[in-house]
Amino acid sequence: MTTGAAYHHFEDRSHLLAALAEAGFVELSAKLAAGAETGGKVPGRAIRSMVLAYVNFARANPVRYGLMYLPEIEDRKRFATLHAAAWKGMEQLVASISRGVPDAPPPELLARAAGVWAACHGFASLLIVACSRTVPSSRRRAR
Repeated sequence: MTTGAAYHHFEDRSHLLAALAEAGFVELSAKLAAGAETGGKVPGRAIRSMVLAYVNFARANPVRYGLMYLPEIEDRKRFATLHAAAWKGMEQLVASISRGVPDAPPPELLARAAGVWAACHGFASLLIVACSRTVPSSRRRAR
């Protein structure tokens, strides 16, 4: 395969990266769905399983995970299918949270889901860049 072969299938570098990122979000959404299912109908367990699925996905796929959040593929119109795929994971998280707080209005559910997502993203990113040594291990006992 030549270095230019990929461009026969994609308009430009950004479209190639967007396609890779979209596949990453599809895979992440599948992992989140499996996590929610593992957690069962208990919202806290489902959310915990989803958080673990998110972090484990990021750690297992650091390069793909990094490109899923590249600034050059942020354009929601130009990369609509990418952003639709990314939104599926957030929808799954909102659904799990809504089971725990069924009377919460949609904006509150979305805010809670965004907070969980941001925490997952931040923690996963720290782990990937080897800052995990600043996070105490559950195996080490506090003195």
